[in-house]
Amino acid sequence: MVFDGTKPADDGFLADFPPEMREQLRAIVDDAIVNALKVQGFLPGNANGNLAISNGNLCTNLNAEMLGGKMVRYFAANGHMHESATSSTGGFMTSIDKAKLDSVQAGAETNQNAFSNVLVGNVTMQADSPTDTLELVAGTNIALTPDAANDRVTIAVTGKVTSAAAADTAAALLTTRTIGITGAVVGTATAFNGGANITIPITALDVGAATAGILPVIRGGTGTASITGLVKGNGTNAFSAAVAGTDYVAPTGNVATATKLATARTINGVVFDGTANISLSPAQVGAAAASHSHTAADISGLSTSGRQTYSAPGVYQFIAPANLVWVSMSGGGGGGGKGSYNSGSSYPTTGGGGGGAHSVIAQAVSVTPGQSISITVGAGGATGYAGGTSSFGSYVTCPGGSSGGNASTGDGGVGAAGGVGGSAGGPGGEGSRYVVLGNGGNSIFGAGGSAGYNSAGYKASGFGGGGGGGNGSNKDGGAGSPGFVLVEW
Repeated sequence: MVFDGTKPADDGFLADFPPEMREQLRAIVDDAIVNALKVQGFLPGNANGNLAISNGNLCTNLNAEMLGGKMVRYFAANGHMHESATSSTGGFMTSIDKAKLDSVQAGAETNQNAFSNVLVGNVTMQADSPTDTLELVAGTNIALTPDAANDRVTIAVTGKVTSAAAADTAAALLTTRTIGITGAVVGTATAFNGGANITIPITALDVGAATAGILPVIRGGTGTASITGLVKGNGTNAFSAAVAGTDYVAPTGNVATATKLATARTINGVVFDGTANISLSPAQVGAAAASHSHTAADISGLSTSGRQTYSAPGVYQFIAPANLVWVSMSGGGGGGGKGSYNSGSSYPTTGGGGGGAHSVIAQAVSVTPGQSISITVGAGGATGYAGGTSSFGSYVTCPGGSSGGNASTGDGGVGAAGGVGGSAGGPGGEGSRYVVLGNGGNSIFGAGGSAGYNSAGYKASGFGGGGGGGNGSNKDGGAGSPGFVLVEW
């Protein structure tokens, strides 16, 4: 009996139930007729996610932990390749390496350093075999001394050369000789080996021993036996006394016996007449003494105590000591105008006052340490002239004050305009000792000069002040005060 899904029947007899039920159970156990379909939610099959079944097909993504009792790490992946062997890593041998290995003969050794060619002059000798031997043969008067322990050969010359041809062109004598002079002329014996020319010093001359050539009178020669004074020759080895006025100009004065200058002279204030040497001190030649010192004030542009002031008109170089400096400055004050005479009044007229200069206080300037910056200090203006401009490089500039106007007959001069931080000069006019017109304008750092009374205007004080106007006919205005530059860090 096989499994029957209709038994036991709902309307069957109760007596039939036990045998039918036992048969059903037996079929399930013995005949394996039950199709479970899923086990814990997985279907049997060969696909990914199936419970693997053995039906002759390849199971996808089957995780077989062991194969033949071996873990998966014992097996290579399908289609893998082996790396070629290197000097440091194991692997398979390439076909090129295998061919090289096959070409190595039995008993071959590692290559060793050796000379395959030997060049002698322009002839090259080549080894004929891997174990060829080079032989050294000693020539005439040449000795070869082998040293097997140190692998060297000593080559030395023995005996004499077989040919004397080399003596014809020898650079030096084998034995150094001396050459001297004796007899009427005696010369020092001097070493000579042929390597260079020599000169023999003459140490003595005995004219009395001479018997030939040009001889002195005492030895039979011709000519004057003795001559006093200057001598002249005739071009044929004959000498006679020279005649003054004919043969030479006779000296006059103290030329023949001069030991000093006829007139003493001074050199840097020191008297010199030629009779003795003189010495000049540093002060006499305008130099400083060997040991001297300077103060900071002596050296223009030297920075001291974190500040440097430039108050004289001119141009200077400032070396920046820090990244940031503060600059205060003023331009030069303007000059006052000229005064005039008022024909219709008993009081003279006054020129306009000069204007105060442009000024700044502690303006911060970024610089580079070591940077050289040109500084200009403007001059104060003279009568009728504006003051000069002061500047700190291209960073800060302060123009000078304008000049006051000149007065004309009956009219005072126009007061000059002031710069930034400076006041305008006062206008001129008819003034008296009780009424003062045409005073110079002030700056931040200086006061303007007062106008004159029947006199020239007064000079401004401090820095950048304008000059006062002159009062009276052609009375000059006062000068403006100069500018200045102060650098602090």
